[in-house]
Amino acid sequence: MPRGILEAAADPTYSKHLADLSFVRDWLLVIYCATDGRSAMDATVLQMMGFQNVSNLDGGYVRWNDEGMPEFHEASY
Repeated sequence: MPRGILEAAADPTYSKHLADLSFVRDWLLVIYCATDGRSAMDATVLQMMGFQNVSNLDGGYVRWNDEGMPEFHEASY
């Protein structure tokens, strides 16, 4: 989800919010972006909005990839 629309999408009082986000308020959410600059802000905002179990992927996808961590990609045909 783009950084610029996170608050609106997660706010159940906003008419165009993403209803699916209402179901995940208590789930473990790991937020990530390329280097963790935007995702750190996103994780903080979600916590301020009442999401209970939010973590930021330290170093982002770049670090994850550099450390050889596993990746999953949907098959496309």
